[in-house]
Amino acid sequence: EVVAAAFASTLRASGEYDEISTLTAEPTSDDRRGVDAIVRLAVPAWGLVRVRQGEPDLHSAFADVRAEVVVRGTGVVVWERSEDVTDLERVPLATFTADRKFTRQQLIDVLERAGQRLASELLYARSAGQ
Repeated sequence: EVVAAAFASTLRASGEYDEISTLTAEPTSDDRRGVDAIVRLAVPAWGLVRVRQGEPDLHSAFADVRAEVVVRGTGVVVWERSEDVTDLERVPLATFTADRKFTRQQLIDVLERAGQRLASELLYARSAGQ
């Protein structure tokens, strides 16, 4: 949901699209009427990753996200993209385990950035005629 909200917000801010709706499940046939395309977003992996070995090991929040645009009626995928986003902040694992609020915010930030990147990639592809 975090990725979808950031994705939709970025598209809305561009002014390129007339209407954007977000759903938490695959749309029904009624939901599909009146739409030109459906964007499917997935987050196959996200969490914390070790980015440097040493004393102490350093970790960052990360998200692996995927998007595809499917044309209504045909089911043809006309655009797809994957993004791997790793936060720039590197901290000892103990920092994440000791401060749940910090950890939650780091994960939300990286998921939002992933949604924004996917939307930017879609906008770029559209402007390039892809």
